[in-house]
Amino acid sequence: MTQHRISEIVRTQVQPYFWTALSIWSLVMIGSYLFQVQQLKSTTLKQMEESARKEFFQDLTFRRWATNHGGVYVPVTDEAAPNPFLKNIPERDVVTPSGRKLTLVNPAYMLRQIYEMRDREGFESAHITSLKPLNPNNAPDPWEEEALKAFELGEKEIVSIEEFKGKEHFRLMRPLRTEPACLKCHGAQGYKVGQNRGGISISFPTGPWFAELNHSYVIFGIGHLLIWIFGILGITFARNRIAYRIGLFEAQQEQLVRAKEKAEEADRTKSQFLANMSHEIRTPMNAIVGYADLLKEGELTPQEQTDALGIINRNSNHLVQIINDLLDLSKFETQSVVLIKQPLDLRKLMTEIFESAIADVDQKKVCPLLRLDESLAKHYLGDGVRIRQIIVNLLNNSIKFTTQGTIALKVELKNQEDSIHEIHFLIEDSGVGMSPEYQAQIFKPFSQEDSTLSRKFSGAGLGLAIVKRLVDAMGGKVVVSSETGAGSLFRVILRMPALNEDEEITISEQEAAISTDKYPHWVGKKILVVEDTATSAMILLSWLKKTNCELVFAENGQEALSIMAKQKFSLVLMDIQMPIIDGMTAAKQLRAQGNSTPLVALSAHAFAEQRQAAYEAGFNGYIVKPFHWTDVRSEIERVLVALNHN
Repeated sequence: MTQHRISEIVRTQVQPYFWTALSIWSLVMIGSYLFQVQQLKSTTLKQMEESARKEFFQDLTFRRWATNHGGVYVPVTDEAAPNPFLKNIPERDVVTPSGRKLTLVNPAYMLRQIYEMRDREGFESAHITSLKPLNPNNAPDPWEEEALKAFELGEKEIVSIEEFKGKEHFRLMRPLRTEPACLKCHGAQGYKVGQNRGGISISFPTGPWFAELNHSYVIFGIGHLLIWIFGILGITFARNRIAYRIGLFEAQQEQLVRAKEKAEEADRTKSQFLANMSHEIRTPMNAIVGYADLLKEGELTPQEQTDALGIINRNSNHLVQIINDLLDLSKFETQSVVLIKQPLDLRKLMTEIFESAIADVDQKKVCPLLRLDESLAKHYLGDGVRIRQIIVNLLNNSIKFTTQGTIALKVELKNQEDSIHEIHFLIEDSGVGMSPEYQAQIFKPFSQEDSTLSRKFSGAGLGLAIVKRLVDAMGGKVVVSSETGAGSLFRVILRMPALNEDEEITISEQEAAISTDKYPHWVGKKILVVEDTATSAMILLSWLKKTNCELVFAENGQEALSIMAKQKFSLVLMDIQMPIIDGMTAAKQLRAQGNSTPLVALSAHAFAEQRQAAYEAGFNGYIVKPFHWTDVRSEIERVLVALNHN
């Protein structure tokens, strides 16, 4: 999945949710910070209250101690002069036996001096005051006066932040109750026990406290900012991750849809293929069965019988070709195709293929053309069977779709690197041509441009798929150029090794040794035919009789082993699949006994694995059913010639 696609998903699907998440996260962080600020402020104010309240109770405790002891006598100094407001108290001033002068300091006087000392040293400021002070210096300021009046109304404590001495101060004031010991100094003022007679105020600047509070605000702000940034990074990562997941999910969905469509298309294609195959198989079978019935009735003239046999033969060959195409396609699917490279005469091969292909062409309407490059070597090394299959398929395709005009096979030598020749095989026709859409899928199995019941041209749709796979297996290339109504051109490009003159002489000797008209290697030979199917055995024996060889027949592997224990044979044709003892087991036993008689397998299994297994079991040759006499004769000749050369 590309970055562009992820960006598109972010923009179209995820971004609105991203902004929503970002807004919610920002609001949460702002709310958290404001809540923390409020908590810090509330905590600071409580701490200020506790600090002031603690100071108040310390002063109260100290004053109560001094009151309970009736005051304290101190030496008379400038700072502790006799208190004129206590002149009515007996023994205000005393002289010690040693002559020292002492004066009575009542709690209020003592606290005022302590408060003044603390105030000078920068500590909390405290003040003892009353609405009816003995000493005018203890008179309340406006705030204290309001607090004292509130105490008269029942308030227990007054707390506030006020402007005081030019600065913002935290102020706390609590009332003082008249106790019995207080009446010594204040009884003359008319106070009674339990009455409010004043209060103590505690004041200190808020600056240091709020400076610390502001510092905490900054620390918490930075912390919240970092958390907010990390949150943004997390949300961004989550956005991109979600976009990636969405893209991945969409890609998987697209893959599933494509896979579903592909499966449905494959199912439709195979259904069409099965319908086509049914037609392609039943049509020749209908001809075979029909003409076989006519021959059985015996009412045909000799010429009609000959024609009927020809029709049966052609349709049988057509069925064999369909089966071979299906087997070849299966081999490609399982990657079991084996190329057998042998020396071949390319000119001769192309001539044979072309002449055979155009035999049934109406040459009054279609002009066949074969053109072979003069610079082609005499012999090349390659798989002649597979090259024949490629060219035959392409030629048959051109013949099928060309009713008039030209069909041409051209073989050209384009490039030459040492002994490696690049050869171009061109199959050109002036037929119906193909649409561009069909050209894109022409080499797919079961592919047909017109698969309807009313189609004009029949076929299984396998030929071109096999051509493409064979060419690829040979390391070549096949390309097509076509236009609807203007014919088609198929170009097959193969790189093949050219053989030198010495190799050509050897090949010519081998070709001469295998005569197509005589049987020089068969003279005096004794052949054992091992076949459990009566029809196949009858066909083989009928063909072999014309070679004038001595023939012996066995129905299974056990019977063959028994016969071979008593007689010697020049060659054994043995079916693979038989009752009692099959061909594979019989071959292994013969080789284990040291019997070196040439063995040729007869089998309906056409895959390379079965062929290789037969060779490993001890067979020297392999013939695939259904077979023609030419197949049997060529394989026997090959085995006999190879043994004679060895």
